[in-house]
Amino acid sequence: MQVLVNESEEVLGFNNRLLIGATELSVNRIVELIHIFNGLAVASHIDREGFGIVGQLGFIPEGIEFDALEISYRTSRKRRRRCSALTAISHGSLPLMRTDSKT
Repeated sequence: MQVLVNESEEVLGFNNRLLIGATELSVNRIVELIHIFNGLAVASHIDREGFGIVGQLGFIPEGIEFDALEISYRTSRKRRRRCSALTAISHGSLPLMRTDSKT
């Protein structure tokens, strides 16, 4: 289940569809569509090998206009610094958000 929230982090509803399926769309096209619909493109789990973009592609491709990147609250200080350095190299001053989600 995916939680739908607004810019004030208020829950608007839930999406019960399975959202883990493959797609033929490129990452660039997905980010473009997110922006067309006035959404924020946040690459989540960049610190997790199994689910994040770095774990899937091995890097964060240059030229993708993410609005922010997300790491787990469980990420060690050393790994956070590595993620920060990784994003600075590929995306300049892109925000690195740390979540407290237990999922």
